[in-house]
Amino acid sequence: IEDLEQYINEQDAVLEPLKYFVLPGGTKAASFLHLCRTKTRLDEILDVYNGTINVTLKDDLSPLTDADRRSNKVITDKLSLLYPDIPILSEEGEKIDYSDRKGWNLFWLIDPLDGTKEFIKRNGEFTVNIALIDEGQPIAGVVYAPTKDTLWYGAREVGSFKINSDSAPEKISVINNSHNP
Repeated sequence: IEDLEQYINEQDAVLEPLKYFVLPGGTKAASFLHLCRTKTRLDEILDVYNGTINVTLKDDLSPLTDADRRSNKVITDKLSLLYPDIPILSEEGEKIDYSDRKGWNLFWLIDPLDGTKEFIKRNGEFTVNIALIDEGQPIAGVVYAPTKDTLWYGAREVGSFKINSDSAPEKISVINNSHNP
């Protein structure tokens, strides 16, 4: 993307609410918008889901599939390209020692396939999760459920939204149920 401003202006209304989200340091969120749109590339997760699922085990004995690796590559490649100065901490990425990352004030936090066990069971209960963390607080995020083709996204001072398939964004919010746990 050569001209981010032009890119923002060319986008349709689906992700319009994030158009005005500004990252710490003053960068507009055009790249974040573009990242949200990568959900179509994440549909390759469904290629694995609908085919043969080969499972290996990580060091902690949790399962890992080719979909975990593919999703991680799509996301980290895109983030690295669009935000080269913001570090990435991903469940399926390289292990970064805490002493190396404890000084990160701003970073991407990724779980490229949350619910791998559910993915393996093929029950559709898994998501792709991406958050931008600033000073220990999430300031923007995306959750995508490939089998439901549903995208939830939000950003500080912008709000939260849900999109089903190709529908327009629906504003969503949390209702405080502190009186009815």
